[in-house]
Amino acid sequence: RYYGQKLGWHDYYPEIQALFGFTDMSPGEELFAESVARWQRANGFAGNGVDGIIGPKTWAKMQPLVAKSPA
Repeated sequence: RYYGQKLGWHDYYPEIQALFGFTDMSPGEELFAESVARWQRANGFAGNGVDGIIGPKTWAKMQPLVAKSPA
């Protein structure tokens, strides 16, 4: 939650949910963290980088995938 507000990704939560395949439901914290960790592993994060948290490095790599289209 802290990173969501600090980094601004909280505004993109529906897009992030869709990236993980959650289209009709809101996952609980544990399922969300597991999905983030799975995405991190699949996208080249290793060791301490796989933490299930959308922190600065994860968000930087996700941004092009969830960017909103211009209004």
